Amino acid sequence: MLVLNPQTVVFGSVALEKVSVVALERVGTRVVVEWGDGGPHVRFVDVPEQRVNVRVVQEIDSATVDMPKPGDSAILSFVASMSGADAGRKKWSGTAVVTGVSYEIGQATGRSVAPRAARTISFVLVSGDGAEDPVGVVEV
Repeated sequence: MLVLNPQTVVFGSVALEKVSVVALERVGTRVVVEWGDGGPHVRFVDVPEQRVNVRVVQEIDSATVDMPKPGDSAILSFVASMSGADAGRKKWSGTAVVTGVSYEIGQATGRSVAPRAARTISFVLVSGDGAEDPVGVVEV
């Protein structure tokens, strides 16, 4: 799921400002694939292990100093609506562990002389018991 310009993004007690993208990705970390004797095509697939990755991209400037570190754990939540309007807003949340923080420096835009900078914070969401979905979604 890709959310452009979410209305609010919070990690623990820190509100992440100027977030341009939240990408929530589900990845099969162990995939079982089996073929039958009847032909060349797959007959059975199972994904017994999976991971939920989240990337948060925010525009930053020289005043942005707060930075989570790999290993930090807290509740990550964001509020957005797919249309960008107040109607249909939902809140996604889950316990998240920071797995990486990276930066990208780009060209200055418009009248700005300063280069554009973005920070990407990567997370893995954690399930409470290993069986329940680590992503909670509620209507706001």
